[in-house]
Amino acid sequence: MARGGAHFPSVEETVLRAAAKMVANDRLEIAKRGVCPPGGAEYLDLLRAVAVRWPGEADQQAAALQRIGAFALRKHPEAAAW
Repeated sequence: MARGGAHFPSVEETVLRAAAKMVANDRLEIAKRGVCPPGGAEYLDLLRAVAVRWPGEADQQAAALQRIGAFALRKHPEAAAW
């Protein structure tokens, strides 16, 4: 979360924490499948997507995070069904 906050100070802590939790959960799920898991770059990409579009709007950022999280974190075509 510290890295996310350093890169995107307009994103509130609740959104930073939610994005970090999404990445952590996806890492666990994907590790079971033996494919490359999301990492720091995907975390920052996810934050960038919500920070640029909705700067300082935590509610909008949180809602967008839920809509785009799976798309941003799952790098493999077969992951879309997870």
